Amino acid sequence: MEVVYKGMLLKEKIKLYNKEDLKSFAYNIGLTKRSRLRKDALIDAIVERLLDPDVLFYRMSIFDNKAIQLFEKGIGEYYTYTEDECDDAYVFNEMDFATVDGELFYIFDDVAEIWKKIKDKKFESYRKRASWVWKCLYWTEAMYG
Repeated sequence: MEVVYKGMLLKEKIKLYNKEDLKSFAYNIGLTKRSRLRKDALIDAIVERLLDPDVLFYRMSIFDNKAIQLFEKGIGEYYTYTEDECDDAYVFNEMDFATVDGELFYIFDDVAEIWKKIKDKKFESYRKRASWVWKCLYWTEAMYG
């Protein structure tokens, strides 16, 4: 099987969005006053924001151990995720940190590079608390709609 996305960078995935979706995406990640930018400049701003170590630190901190293990399995090579890992694989894909192709999961190389810089004791300490709070919020939403 030929690996289509191996070596792919986050920017290449973000380029697949149309300009209106990019504007919405930029707004949702805290980039304001960007709507007048040309598409390429908007893509660059979004990628720069997503690859900011502080942003990645907090976005990754909501994940539990199982999700982090899946994330790391997709670094540098395709990983065939299990049915139990499916939801987490799709969340990483929706966050644009990864790509999912069928049952194959791959973390973009530039995301992996930043990940290796932020994953330390400080991150793990923060993540243990933040992921628990996230699970509580998720449970509350599921129970009370």
